[in-house]
Amino acid sequence: MPDKNSLMDRIITLESALMHLQHDLEKIGQVVLDQQKQIEQQQLQIDRFEEKISQSQDEFIDPLDEKPPHY
Repeated sequence: MPDKNSLMDRIITLESALMHLQHDLEKIGQVVLDQQKQIEQQQLQIDRFEEKISQSQDEFIDPLDEKPPHY
């Protein structure tokens, strides 16, 4: 049977590793939240650009549809 000190050292090592893992998980979670905010902002920009493009296409006159000046 292992002695008490050896078991205590293993428990301390495991608790320390768990603490580091929890900290890393919190950091990863924050990164994911930041990325989600960035994705949402970029999607809003894309939506605005698409709307501007759509509006400008409505105003666009195709030169092939215009009558030549001599008509």
